[in-house]
Amino acid sequence: EFFELENIEQYPNNTVQIFNRWGKEVFSTSGYNNTTKKFDGKDLPDGVYFYIVDLGDGTTEPKAGTVTINR
Repeated sequence: EFFELENIEQYPNNTVQIFNRWGKEVFSTSGYNNTTKKFDGKDLPDGVYFYIVDLGDGTTEPKAGTVTINR
């Protein structure tokens, strides 16, 4: 399982950042693509994490929200 971002491949200049509840960045990448560049959180403890997705197209504000790891 991993953090799937629908249609993210349409925005090749995207950046994705994920933070723990204390604001420490635990994942960051440019060109997130659901295949080779993806967040699976396998080395992180269960919990709620916060993400920021910037599509990199200059027309939309970055999207933010939460992703929960629960095994």
